[in-house]
Amino acid sequence: MTVRKFTLEIEGLFKASGEIDIDDSVVNTSLLSTIAAPSTPTPEHKQEREPYKPTPIPEDAISIHEYGVEPIDSQIEGLTFQGCCYPGHSTPMGDGYWIEQNNGVRIIKIKNGVKTSELARSYIGTPEFNNLDLSNVNLYIPKGTYIHLQGAGMNALWYQKTKSISGEGTLIGIKNDNNPSFNKISTKVQGITLKNIIVECTPDRHADQILHGLTINLNSLEKSRNPITVDSLKATIEADGVVIETEAQLRSGFYIDHAKKVSIKNSSIVASYADNGIRVSRVLETCELIGNTSGKGFNTALQASANREALSIGFKFHRNTVNEVLEEGAGFDSYANSLNLLPVITKFYISKAYRGDSGTVIEIDTLYFIEELIAGKKYGNKTVNAAFVGDAKNFLFVIDSEYKDFRVISSEPYNNGNSLKIVIEGDYIPSVGSEASLVTGFYKCSISENTVNGVVPKTNQPGHALSLWGGGFHNIIARNVVRGGRSGLNMASLGAFGVENPDYFCHAIGNIIEENKIYDTISAIRITSEYSKRFGYGNKLLKNEVSGGEIYINNQRDFTMRGNYLSGNTVMIENVSGILEGGVLTDTLIEIKNCPDLVLGSIDLVGKSEIRRV
Repeated sequence: MTVRKFTLEIEGLFKASGEIDIDDSVVNTSLLSTIAAPSTPTPEHKQEREPYKPTPIPEDAISIHEYGVEPIDSQIEGLTFQGCCYPGHSTPMGDGYWIEQNNGVRIIKIKNGVKTSELARSYIGTPEFNNLDLSNVNLYIPKGTYIHLQGAGMNALWYQKTKSISGEGTLIGIKNDNNPSFNKISTKVQGITLKNIIVECTPDRHADQILHGLTINLNSLEKSRNPITVDSLKATIEADGVVIETEAQLRSGFYIDHAKKVSIKNSSIVASYADNGIRVSRVLETCELIGNTSGKGFNTALQASANREALSIGFKFHRNTVNEVLEEGAGFDSYANSLNLLPVITKFYISKAYRGDSGTVIEIDTLYFIEELIAGKKYGNKTVNAAFVGDAKNFLFVIDSEYKDFRVISSEPYNNGNSLKIVIEGDYIPSVGSEASLVTGFYKCSISENTVNGVVPKTNQPGHALSLWGGGFHNIIARNVVRGGRSGLNMASLGAFGVENPDYFCHAIGNIIEENKIYDTISAIRITSEYSKRFGYGNKLLKNEVSGGEIYINNQRDFTMRGNYLSGNTVMIENVSGILEGGVLTDTLIEIKNCPDLVLGSIDLVGKSEIRRV
């Protein structure tokens, strides 16, 4: 027999040494009797291993392996990624693994309470990688876990922007400059998982973002960040099947500050908190939020704000699910408390109106907008020129005194640019001297078939499940389901800044609220006109099913309330003209105040129901 010494290494698992008695003739079988004792890991030692075998990739793509980048799965021993380590910011605790930039990219592992550290064998962002030209490359990330190093000149997949990134793998972001912030990429992305990496609109802010089947996981490195951002009126975002999961507190899951087109479908956002799940501020063309899910505890879930650059036309918020947010579930909002966001572009009195070749010509000698006289306290009117208004065909022409609205066909300045001539659609000729405006807001948009499970604000804010707040024209809120919370549905027109002659009224004209189901709220429905002597006009409340809660309707003209099924509600209708008819009231009281021109039709009364004028 011969005593032989040996050293045995199994890649990514353990290293051992020992002695065995072995017969030279049975070397191959006697290894089964090895007595092995684990030794202290030597992470800096580069172990010999078999070449990694890449998975098949699409014909038009190039695998990341072609650039010498390999996965780290053999090093992480099946442990779960816990985050990135930065000096003074985080300390690894509990079983799992962390990525650290400290004299190289390192993997810190804690397994069964034992902590080890070793250099990562491979990562994206080496100097050789950053010198590559990937601008025309469809990059493929095979199954596996890869490290993405960025920062301090290590720009990797951000400035080194590829044509697209797809695959089945996971990218973990770490910063080279010990800055506890998230890495960035900006390109078409499909199928992969990003950990501590966000999709940022820069460096090419005008580039489209096409995101399919993408997962973004962020730990709490920093607060108030947006995992996905778009900020250019030339850019389109198309997202489908995107999952955002984070321990961080977000500003928005999707933050669309400026965009040409927006389509976000079948996506979900889960975070410890977010100001907005999906926030859309300025979109020139179409906006669709369809089939998305917003997590609990957000301030608002799905919100679009009016865009002073152009009328928001045909926006769709459909078949989304909202869970227990604080302030607003799904809404179209015009911010009448900000001069930069006010949907009234300019006010004026009509100087001339006559029939033209392609529509009605309106001449406006003097244009007005709001002037701040005492900061935050007092406001008045000032004159502005045609350049201040911009291209009037981006806006809606409203005859304020008649509650009529028209699309603008064309416009041109005159009187050295201080006056404006516009052409509106149709053949209606308004009276000279009528008070009118050019406005933005939401036009023929819809909030439909959404489910909102509770909106319960922590403060005295109303907390609306569904909202159309100022600047709404011919929109539809239909077939939504609201369960619980403080406020079910809110639609309002409103005045702004207390300015009169002319005033700056944000209209609600011709909107339809129909076939919604609202259960167990405190304030089920509010349809109001606020902070002004003007009215909402031509709005309709049709065939809704409401159980529990108050309903308040005020300051409406040509209002229709028909075919609703109300159970256990108290309803106040005040200063409204129009018609109230049809439907069924069960244990519901309707009080009508100061409504001489409200016509009452036939309504079925069940239980203790009553309709009375007070």
